[in-house]
Amino acid sequence: MAMEMEEFFEASNQPQGCGGNSEQFLSRLSSQLRPYLDAADALKADKSSSAVNYPSIVVIGDQSEGKSTVLEAISGVELPKATSLCTRCPIQLRLREGDEKIEISYGQGSSLHPKKISRNDIAREISISQEHIVSSSGLEITDETISVLIQTPDGFNLTLIDLPGINRDTNDIEEQTVKIIERYIKSEQTIITVVFKCTTDVKAVKAFQLAKKFDPEGKRTIGVISHCDTLSENWEEAISKLVSSQSGVFIPVACRDYISGGTSAEENVLSQRAEPETFSSR
Repeated sequence: MAMEMEEFFEASNQPQGCGGNSEQFLSRLSSQLRPYLDAADALKADKSSSAVNYPSIVVIGDQSEGKSTVLEAISGVELPKATSLCTRCPIQLRLREGDEKIEISYGQGSSLHPKKISRNDIAREISISQEHIVSSSGLEITDETISVLIQTPDGFNLTLIDLPGINRDTNDIEEQTVKIIERYIKSEQTIITVVFKCTTDVKAVKAFQLAKKFDPEGKRTIGVISHCDTLSENWEEAISKLVSSQSGVFIPVACRDYISGGTSAEENVLSQRAEPETFSSR
């Protein structure tokens, strides 16, 4: 897995216009990962194997920084965004290649009896599951995981995990959230994706501080800069200045149609993927 991780960052670090090689790499990596993901899924379904380290992409960041929108752009899956605290427990998106099938499950042993749903119902079913989990636990934030399997004929074999956003207004909730984040990002099988707004001071991003704790050299950490569609027409220059003093790979996410006067990135999430450009100071 270590070599695949290095190749992933090499592909991510290509200049704009070299996307073809990245597509080929992702397709090859997807095929190579499938046996490991299937084995991990089987072990996870076994009650005696509760601590399984998935090869996965974990998305972290402060509350309302755009984590769910970035995940939607990667996965094409609509996630809940209506509540003030959108992600209240880990949400695992298991993207697989195969016959069309979408299932949701949560709780111990629930993976043995998942509920079949349609793509249009994913966001609603996640919201319902979250409310049930939170009300049952009596907590604002919980580490009980909601797992959604999205299997399509043209799908990539990836596991994406959306974690609760860091809420700095309440110490108890922040502490609970940090514990959940640390449990997921400590695994060397995890690619840590830190999402933060383009107006945020990178040095003050709590999620980066946590990432550096478990990945001090930044070998498996990617910074994703959100809300770039709110910047002026010189947004690329502004982003370069923002990350100039930082090391690592940074990907600004913006909807080009919005920048040129079209609709917003959020309105285009399901119909048009954002076009990322990679900045690196490695």
